[in-house]
Amino acid sequence: QGAGNVGRPLIKFLLEKNVSKIIVCDIFKENIELVNNEFPKDKVIAKLVDKKDKSIFTEECDIFSPCATGAILNPETIEMLKAKIICGAANNQLEDADRDDSHLHKKGILYVPDFLTNRMGIVNCANEQYGYVNNDLYFEQHLNKDWEFSIYQKTLEVFNHSKNKNEPPAKTANKLADELSEINHPIFGHRGEKIINSLVQNNWHLN
Repeated sequence: QGAGNVGRPLIKFLLEKNVSKIIVCDIFKENIELVNNEFPKDKVIAKLVDKKDKSIFTEECDIFSPCATGAILNPETIEMLKAKIICGAANNQLEDADRDDSHLHKKGILYVPDFLTNRMGIVNCANEQYGYVNNDLYFEQHLNKDWEFSIYQKTLEVFNHSKNKNEPPAKTANKLADELSEINHPIFGHRGEKIINSLVQNNWHLN
């Protein structure tokens, strides 16, 4: 759902992983045209839809990926879903966090909390505030499968806890987020030195 600046790169990544079929919809004609021009039509079916169109929810698929607007998962649309997993980058996908998280859990649909999936947007915002560093290890480690706080490891932790406690995953993720919010930011006290070293290594001249 959505073929914009997030949806189109996702299509590319999925094709690189040999996904057999992708159905994508968007309300903007130019986005659909870009998809049709960039990707093979035998694997990617692009549909221009009206804002009120909900047909994408009824598609039989393994993964439903919200990459457009928020609050799209609610009692009506959840009942329409035929997917096994929800994993997308849109913000605030649940119309009501407690109600809709529980609804998906009861239906046996595995929901990846949005702020786990799209974490790197916030990481990038943090870098905008504290300064960019070339080849930043603090940035890259979020994508590393081995780091205990990586997206991969935290998602596994959420799923395992959710399964063991029979608790909806978004509820679990929020609890973990609250606990981690008490820990000092990992780049505090170190960023200035790294920025200076990065500028020197790249021959930047500051006045």
